[in-house]
Amino acid sequence: MNNVKRRNVFDSHRPAEHHDGATKDACELLALIYADKPMNQLLSKYAYEGVYMEYFNHRDSRIIQLLISLATAYRLNSWQLDDDVKSKQKGTCVGTLYTDNENDGVDLSIYEACNKIIHAEEIAYQTRKIPKHDLYYIKDEIFTQGTKGKQTWTAVIWPLAFCDAIITMPDPILHDMPF
Repeated sequence: MNNVKRRNVFDSHRPAEHHDGATKDACELLALIYADKPMNQLLSKYAYEGVYMEYFNHRDSRIIQLLISLATAYRLNSWQLDDDVKSKQKGTCVGTLYTDNENDGVDLSIYEACNKIIHAEEIAYQTRKIPKHDLYYIKDEIFTQGTKGKQTWTAVIWPLAFCDAIITMPDPILHDMPF
């Protein structure tokens, strides 16, 4: 029997030591959205059924996963920003927010866009049909919809502006998140 006393030992690691962070996820999201049209054009030209089915299943679920991951990472770290940086971030427009079927929306900040993604009851994107084929590619807007109290809201998020705001967030800790 071993006579060595056992003690609780904790080996601590920062998430950044094991993950590439939000920048990688933001770039993947952009690639999935903006490369969707050429991918659909290839699939319309060459009828590969296996690729067709797997691509669309992967694309749809991965876009939602990345949006939620990026929004969560941002919100988990935004509270650590200095007040002047928080103020500037809240002024960064990444889309438009509409409430209760109003025709005129208001600017959607990165902070609020992340909240809307996290609390959305539905996330969707507009598609356009490839001529003469039953294929649809994603256009460059993401729609989230939900309610707050009795008020219904719809947020239109521009992926390029959203990802740029995530990537350029001044606090480097965001790039260390394990999402």
